[in-house]
Amino acid sequence: FFSTHYNQTPNTPAVQTFIALNQALSDIIREGVDKRVQKVANRARILRRDMEKMGLKFLLDSKDMSNVLTTVMTPEGITIEELKKKLKEKNIVVYDGKGDFKGKVFQVGNIGNLKRFEIKYFLKSLKEVVESAHKPVMIRKSYQPSSSWLSPKHYIYE
Repeated sequence: FFSTHYNQTPNTPAVQTFIALNQALSDIIREGVDKRVQKVANRARILRRDMEKMGLKFLLDSKDMSNVLTTVMTPEGITIEELKKKLKEKNIVVYDGKGDFKGKVFQVGNIGNLKRFEIKYFLKSLKEVVESAHKPVMIRKSYQPSSSWLSPKHYIYE
């Protein structure tokens, strides 16, 4: 009723969303839809190739994935919360899985105005975080744990 009689929304809209949408559509029109689709697909290939080189596994087979989002299995040795926290310290945001996948996967978006150096920075940072989850802590030589404490079940990580 409101929009048909007053030609506006009943509440203040999220103006920044309309401005961002307008800019994104302008960019797509200027660049061309086919070129934009190819650019996003290329980014997805680069991200996935390098994440695979790190030993990361994906939730879906590549043929079933969207080019705008990659869902990655959380690597062993680190929780999703630790992963998110360490990446956030590097100004990178990844998202936890939803529903049954919460805590088991993280999601990486690659749509938008991403530059090549940003993708390289993300991959370098992700590699550092994943590798740090598997690096043993350096123990001072003077430290001697009790023999009952040090069993094959106990490992020390940073």
